[in-house]
Amino acid sequence: MQAIGTAVPQYRYRQTDIAQFMKDALGADAALSRRIDYLYRRSQIGTRHSCIPIEFYLTGLEPQSFPTTQDRMAQYQTEALPLCKAAIADALNQPHAPDLAEVTHLVVVSCTGFYAPGLDIHLVQALGLSPDVQRTVIGFMGCYAAFNGIRLADAICRSDPDATVLLVCVELCSLHFQRSPAPEHLIANCIFADGAAAVFFQCQSPLAPTPDCFLVKHSLSWLDNDSLDEMTWTIGNTGFEMYISPTIAKILDVNLPDFIQRLLKPSGLGKGTIDFWAVHSGGRSILDTVQVRLDLPAYKLEDSRTVLHDYGNMSSPSVLFVLKRLLERSLHSADFRHCVAMAFGPGLTLEGCLFEAIR
Repeated sequence: MQAIGTAVPQYRYRQTDIAQFMKDALGADAALSRRIDYLYRRSQIGTRHSCIPIEFYLTGLEPQSFPTTQDRMAQYQTEALPLCKAAIADALNQPHAPDLAEVTHLVVVSCTGFYAPGLDIHLVQALGLSPDVQRTVIGFMGCYAAFNGIRLADAICRSDPDATVLLVCVELCSLHFQRSPAPEHLIANCIFADGAAAVFFQCQSPLAPTPDCFLVKHSLSWLDNDSLDEMTWTIGNTGFEMYISPTIAKILDVNLPDFIQRLLKPSGLGKGTIDFWAVHSGGRSILDTVQVRLDLPAYKLEDSRTVLHDYGNMSSPSVLFVLKRLLERSLHSADFRHCVAMAFGPGLTLEGCLFEAIR
């Protein structure tokens, strides 16, 4: 992992303004207004970005005119490509980024929209990539989906020393706003946002690795078979509907120590030897649980909390936003060597990866 780029769409909203919009959209009474204010204040999110102006929903508050799933997918098809191109352009501006002409494989991760011919094909055309670039699309896996892209990119590079993999993650979560006072919809409306990230991968020679990169050391995936109903995502008539159980933090609390131990065991490292932690900025309670359960000092989750505050939960690109901050920091710190990245999503699934900083 040698160059990471990120991008957010043009519409930036303060969390307080979104809370007011929610109250207006729901026709909230005093009790519901207090509930919304509490959720948004407690979220520790300052701003979020959207690919659409908030008026997209203000003009459709009547049930018969509220945007349908078809309407939202049309917006996705219009907005996803330019956001991906912006993230790729940012990655190309990073030190040691390869040339686009070197790309042999394209991996596209997206869970918030679908169409065919798809985003992968449109990216090949828009970027001028070779028509023989091998394409893979990873979809509908949720917040941990970037790890599946990282694992695939790493496997390709290990099997083909001449490969250059471009991984692109894009999510337009704001397209799936639900006009409903149901607790699960209030929470989803409160935290999710839009963003994209792009990462270049190349095989690293043991004798002469590319400087200023993250080397993928180990990865681990774990599924809690007893928690399949605790986080779900279904396609409704007015977008994709997310359900997040309030027990998610408790499930993580129980399983995190063993998960981290198994992730680090092949390397012989202990939790105390990890310099920084790139934890998916899924929400305040998630980050609090990780910090307390793993007994981490506050500064080791500073980047995750900053991404949460500045951007909200962007689903799959979020952890790449955190990793970009950490990669930039590693260039200026001789003490930065090992990083653990983690994300959680439907299943309940835990995904983790151990990186080593190479200078």
